[in-house]
Amino acid sequence: MIDALMLVLREALEAALILSLLMALGIHLKLARWWAAFGLFFGILLSLTLSQNAMTIAESIDGTGQEIANVLLYFLSIISMLLINTVLAPCLAPSMNASSISKRWLSTMSFCFFVVFTCSMAREVCEIWIYLAGFWGTPASLRPALTGSAIGFCLGFSVGALCYFAFLSMPRMWFLRFCFCMLALAASGMSLQVARLLMQIDQLPSGTALWDSSALINEASWIGQFSHALFGYDANPNSTQVISYLSCLAILAFSCTLRWQACQRQQAAHAGAAL
Repeated sequence: MIDALMLVLREALEAALILSLLMALGIHLKLARWWAAFGLFFGILLSLTLSQNAMTIAESIDGTGQEIANVLLYFLSIISMLLINTVLAPCLAPSMNASSISKRWLSTMSFCFFVVFTCSMAREVCEIWIYLAGFWGTPASLRPALTGSAIGFCLGFSVGALCYFAFLSMPRMWFLRFCFCMLALAASGMSLQVARLLMQIDQLPSGTALWDSSALINEASWIGQFSHALFGYDANPNSTQVISYLSCLAILAFSCTLRWQACQRQQAAHAGAAL
């Protein structure tokens, strides 16, 4: 039961934290909430599809299908998070606010919310289905596994609910800045996971770990689980993973700079037209 609790808690925690962060951001930006309902539906549907075809997927592409499928889900989430932050970037300046974002960009953000949540649900819930399927033929083991899974699920989404209300209580400008940083760290953490998956199938070079921070934050601890769920914490990253992490941050900085400059030019043009 403890194993089931910890596995489901880890998977549910990531989905719950992402959902709470995006829902709070959606409320601050006055976005419609359709993306959450559709993301939940399609995420669970996709997770069931992936789990039911797990063996076929794993044996495809010369035995690397499972890793490639996870890389694609991570990649879609990373692109969507980077786009969310790129659109959000101008709102972090005191001279601008969320009302300056056009309806077209708000619609784009809603779709990105949907993609991030759907991919997160598909990844995390698929792992839960596969884990529980291993106990399906043994009723004596299935009951404690289901009990542990239920407890882990409730704990994960309880933490997500607490975070959601904490996010809503933050002043709007502070929350937007906090959300920008969290999404940047989450996207970079996912790029680190992508690097790890590609190293497993020999598509990227692997090497020795650059450091070991497990004495400071153990990945198996509550803080380690929380950090891994939120921004992909790894206690033993190698050079390939660190380069991937920093590259994601660099791409974000570049795209936000371009977006910022475009908004500044647009603002100057409006000021000139008013004169």
